[in-house]
Amino acid sequence: MSDLATQQDLAADPKVTELVALAAAVGSNCEACFRSHYETARDVGVSDGDIIRAVAVAQAVKETPARRMLDLASRKLNVPATAFTTVDAATADDATDESAEPSPAASDACC
Repeated sequence: MSDLATQQDLAADPKVTELVALAAAVGSNCEACFRSHYETARDVGVSDGDIIRAVAVAQAVKETPARRMLDLASRKLNVPATAFTTVDAATADDATDESAEPSPAASDACC
């Protein structure tokens, strides 16, 4: 098992425990937590579909306050929310390989 939460059987079903832990990892931007709980989730039989749904819900919850802040700034400054975009989407698509997983050391950098 991956950690104290799983070991203590905090949920009746270990699949539920790992789905909640994965969502919390997404919400807190903790790659190490996600890696650990992903492996345990797979070990206890959580499906790809359930992991995808848990990550999608966590991401939507996490993005709501950020989106609202951009909307507020947009209204106060009387500019479209797109004014706050920092990377051109076409450039970003060309510069990244989405199949490659970043090394843990590289992901410790800010912005």
